[in-house]
Amino acid sequence: MSIGWPMSWFDEPRLGSVRAAGTAAPARAFGGARSDVPMSQLTTFQVGGPARLLLEPLDPESAAETVRRVRQRGLPVRVLGNGSNLLVSDAGVEGAVIFTDRMRRCIQDEDRIRAWAGTHLVGLVNYAAKVGLSGVEGLIGIPAQVGGAVRMNAGGRWGEIFDVLESVTVCDLETGEVRTLTRSECQPTYRNSNLGNVMVLECVLRLKPGDRKAIAEATKEHLLEKNAVQPVTEPSAGCIFKNPKPDSAGKVIESCGLKGTRIGGIEVSPKHANYFVNVGGGTCDDALRLIELVRDRVRRERGIELQLEVQLW
Repeated sequence: MSIGWPMSWFDEPRLGSVRAAGTAAPARAFGGARSDVPMSQLTTFQVGGPARLLLEPLDPESAAETVRRVRQRGLPVRVLGNGSNLLVSDAGVEGAVIFTDRMRRCIQDEDRIRAWAGTHLVGLVNYAAKVGLSGVEGLIGIPAQVGGAVRMNAGGRWGEIFDVLESVTVCDLETGEVRTLTRSECQPTYRNSNLGNVMVLECVLRLKPGDRKAIAEATKEHLLEKNAVQPVTEPSAGCIFKNPKPDSAGKVIESCGLKGTRIGGIEVSPKHANYFVNVGGGTCDDALRLIELVRDRVRRERGIELQLEVQLW
């Protein structure tokens, strides 16, 4: 089933302030619209049925206006970034999916970088190194866009994105209201920004000036270390489970002899047990059944209740 929507929403992105709810919208287009788009083409796990309506805003302002237009039509709405950390139902997604991939821009202002939600982390990290700003090197290798990284407080052993976040601008997915929050107004926790039901539009990161060559070298070392232990060349959703501190989910799952366990086309990676990989033709149902198998085994053998890190649609 297709959902009717104007298909001529194309315009060039531009800089400018994010428009607050209730103010007049300019007479301009706000992006692109597609219908019945397979989510398997837009997720790193390569599973998922069709998005009935996929909307592609071009900048923070048009993204906020898109949210308001969708809500005016009474449609449920979800936000899609890089499609990592995500497991989408084989039945697909009803309502509207706002896809931020066109919203890519980084703007430097002395020791700050303003990044739009669709900016890929690898682009942000490399841009920071190019302009001699340090603080995000440890985010290299995380397959996310800035919006999703902020939304889940992405990070690892070298820190989290909220460590350097100065402010974030969000759009409420229920009301369309736009607001900017400082770091002190947020209450991020492990893999959770606690921002509520919002779409991240852009953020400002405050970094530290440093030697460009040294920053580039540190970035390279972090990436090589991650690539050595993660199945980066295979389709996956990233880490499936949160780490049950003080243990790591990967080591706990490995200790139960589950590396290489497969259901259908989804397998527990032989390289890193907290990654499930799509070895070909895998489905969401395969992944869900494998998740339950792993959780049950770990619960019985280790007495640990694994919590999902991957998001379910």
